[in-house]
This record gives sequence, C-alpha cells and structure tokens, in this order.
Amino acid sequence: MLSELKCRRFQSVIFISSIGVYGNPNKEVTELEPPQPDTGSGTVLLDAELRLKTELSTAVTILRFAGLIGPGRHPGRFLAGKKGVENGVAPVNLVHLHDCTGLTRKIIDLKAFGRTYNICAPQHPSRENYYTRAAAIGGYEIPQFKKELTKWKTVSSVYIPSEITWNYLDLTESSLF
Repeated sequence: MLSELKCRRFQSVIFISSIGVYGNPNKEVTELEPPQPDTGSGTVLLDAELRLKTELSTAVTILRFAGLIGPGRHPGRFLAGKKGVENGVAPVNLVHLHDCTGLTRKIIDLKAFGRTYNICAPQHPSRENYYTRAAAIGGYEIPQFKKELTKWKTVSSVYIPSEITWNYLDLTESSLF
C-alpha cells in the first residue's frame, strides 16, 4: 500500500488506527502521550502510522478510534454470558460509529490534516457497569466480572474539542444499545 501511495499525488492521507497503540499504561493518555503498544496488533498499527508519516511527503492524518459500537456492534453481546471476566473496574474506551463517521467528515471539511486525533467518547464507566447494563438492555445473559483493576487506560483528546468542536453521543444512553 505504501509504495502505491508514494506513486500518486495526494494532498493528504487519512489513516484509521486504534487506541491500541497506547497499550495499557494504567493512566490517562492523549495524543501527546508516546504510544507503547503491548499487543501485536498495536505494534503493527504504530509501525504503519510511523511509516506513513516518515515516508510520505504529504500531510498524514491519524485517527485513533476507540472500541467501536453501533449498528451490528451491540456492546451487550461482546461479553454476554461470560464468567470471571477480568478487569471489571477498568474504564471502557468506546466510540459510536456515528461519531467516527461524523468526526472523519468534519476533519475533511475543516481540512484539519497533519495531526493525530484520538476518537473516543468522554464517558468511561467501568467495564462491569457498562457491559452489564448493555447486556441487560439487549436481552443478553449478564456477564460476571472480577472486581479488579489490573491493566487499563482512559483515552481522551487534547484536540477534540479544543480545535474541533464535537458533541459525542453519550454512551451511557440506553437508546444506543
């Protein structure tokens, strides 16, 4: 893909990445935080981000999406019926498809290129609270969590809403389930 991009003339490139590039450093992370992936997929995505930024002579915009919910991705089914789910006290980092598409469009419309953006809803209830409620609302079997906090992060953005105004959908609203 990179060699193909190098052969063409683009004013800008948008790369959809993931907050997985941060790993779980047990603290809040923003775009200013140096990523430290702790999974293979996070490492591959960070490598792709860095290669795009260093090898293309155009503005590269990185959109790091949180865990996706929305049509076809009901959060109640993700952990439905599971027992002994680890890290129940950890905060969730999720985003609705509406926010992903809306913010991507807004970044294009504003020509806000050449920056990295975390795309994550500002609500961070615990995994146990969020997924238990989502399962109940969706009619799924309630998951059982361990009341522990081991590996976690809370993702926020320094650029949304300071440079790009956006009102995320409230992930705690039952209408989103």
